Amino acid sequence: MKKSFLLMAAVVFSLTMITACGSDGSSQKEAPTEVESTTTAEVIEETQESIPETEVEAKETKDKGHEEDEAKNSQMATIVSVKIIEQSSEYKSLYPDMVQWILVNNSENVIKNYTVSILAYDENGYPVKVEGQYNFNSDFEALVLGEAVNIQPGDSQGENYGYNLGERHGISYAMVLVKELEFYDADTWTNPYYKFWIDKYKEKPVALEELQSMYQ
Repeated sequence: MKKSFLLMAAVVFSLTMITACGSDGSSQKEAPTEVESTTTAEVIEETQESIPETEVEAKETKDKGHEEDEAKNSQMATIVSVKIIEQSSEYKSLYPDMVQWILVNNSENVIKNYTVSILAYDENGYPVKVEGQYNFNSDFEALVLGEAVNIQPGDSQGENYGYNLGERHGISYAMVLVKELEFYDADTWTNPYYKFWIDKYKEKPVALEELQSMYQ
């Protein structure tokens, strides 16, 4: 009888200990507390916005400017004059307005063929599409091929030529740059300055002062 009483007491004591452990707050996991945090990407973005142009970026800009100047100064042919010529005020279908340019051969070879790029602007210096007389798919750039021009070294050409425009072209100013030359006694030359020029001017407004003085 005494043994049974002791066994029951031990069982009751064990149950009491288990209950106590279950009710102890320190043994349960607490819900995580929400903490506002800044991601790594946000920190990098804020840092990039706050710092000035780095030395690497400055060097890249300087190198690009140097490359552009070198390309601009190595022209084998240059455009020295660009005009919008009105051939007739009444019969434009027969005598259309045209973009006229004068090209000078700076090389030591005879130019057989050439390709020029034309960009056009309205009276306020805003870009317009180059509408050719028979070109129904006009764009902000017109590539024009001059064939069998036979321009001798040091000579110029263009006084009696031009690119005919549509009747409602709306062009007041134009820019022209040589994109490519084909010589009789040398390989084809591609203008390294073209990529800088087209990136700077195509579909972008240009100050009237620059347009008016570009070929003077």
